[in-house]
Amino acid sequence: MIFMRLPRHYLISLLGLMVVNCNLAQTLGPIGPGQGSVDGTTIIGEFTQWNRQATPKLVLRPAGPGLKVFADIDASGRFVLDLPELTAETTFSGKGCGDPGQGQVSILNTIDLLTPLEGFGTPSDANQGLSVIGMAAFVDEVYANDIGVAGGKRLELFSSPTDRTLAAGECNNLNPIELKAGWTAVTQISGGSGGPHTYEQGVDPSLSWYWWAFKEPTASEVPSIETEPLPEATLVPATTELLTGQWNALEFDGKMDLSFNADGTAVFESSEGGGQVIEGSWTLTNGTASLQLDGVGELNIEVRDNASLKLFDASNNIALDFVRAGVAHRPILMLGFFEGSSGQGMTITLKANGQATVDFGFEDRPDVEGTWSLQDYQLLIESTSTSERLRYDILSMASIGFNLTGENLANEVVFFLKQ
Repeated sequence: MIFMRLPRHYLISLLGLMVVNCNLAQTLGPIGPGQGSVDGTTIIGEFTQWNRQATPKLVLRPAGPGLKVFADIDASGRFVLDLPELTAETTFSGKGCGDPGQGQVSILNTIDLLTPLEGFGTPSDANQGLSVIGMAAFVDEVYANDIGVAGGKRLELFSSPTDRTLAAGECNNLNPIELKAGWTAVTQISGGSGGPHTYEQGVDPSLSWYWWAFKEPTASEVPSIETEPLPEATLVPATTELLTGQWNALEFDGKMDLSFNADGTAVFESSEGGGQVIEGSWTLTNGTASLQLDGVGELNIEVRDNASLKLFDASNNIALDFVRAGVAHRPILMLGFFEGSSGQGMTITLKANGQATVDFGFEDRPDVEGTWSLQDYQLLIESTSTSERLRYDILSMASIGFNLTGENLANEVVFFLKQ
């Protein structure tokens, strides 16, 4: 089923992006150091002060759809994560780095902590039916306490189809790195927010396991985080007028659009896997609507108001929220300094007086300083000194950041975390 191939990947540097009950939005961490080691393709870790019953699993993944490696966490906080053998069939995301002529390189360095509890985002098949409740990292104390400071160290795992030298500048690195076919563990020495970074071959002995997470609820709190069905009074009867048009999914993985046509046909489009289009049809009976997508099956539709709806199939843990295309985002959420979660360390500063600065993370690419504005689902930045005009599609937004694609982002979706 197509929705099961739309993973909710980890897109921020500190904690997983999730919808959390406000009563539980208290975080723990960094907690560590915990012992760990890397032996070939086996990663071993032990989280200190663990004592968590509802965080039984973790997943290591890249900053985008692609290869994911799961591991169980035992009651003491110990886990063993075995990296798979790389073959021609191994599926990575389009995100990566390196000169394609020398062989594409992918990086795995993001570890999510997973929970079966509700209230921490929508459980997803891509997360084996679990939701993200936190993160972990194999880092030194400096990095654990401030990921934006220069000099902090962290583990990164590079994959390469062949033995090769990763030249300086290929992957936001200041120095060359020797990669072997398969997996190579290296230590990133941070150059500060956005880098570029220096790398050491192998695993630095100062690295330890640290973890961050939202608190697990106590037994008395569990009912408060259960996802109850919306009261009937909050739903709006579906009508042809309300449904017809284009809707954008509020997911943090990529661009997902849904179009309802007045003739009863529908089209679902996703940027996943280089772009997917699924045709279908929708029906309306006494204010209740459903969507039938080819190869997917029937999905229920809940209309919340004129500008939002929910597409769901409870039996398969599918739940996607959509907003009507063309509805302007809230400008106040765009104010601040934001750092990209992937790529070359791009940063964006948006001020309340309309001033904007974009640092692309490249030495040979000058910063753009100018003014910014919002136009429906687009962020526009115009240079005050040149005729340059940047245009980004805003795919989703939260109080901690927003997703952008377009312009110099090479058609990739990048989450910009508010610092």
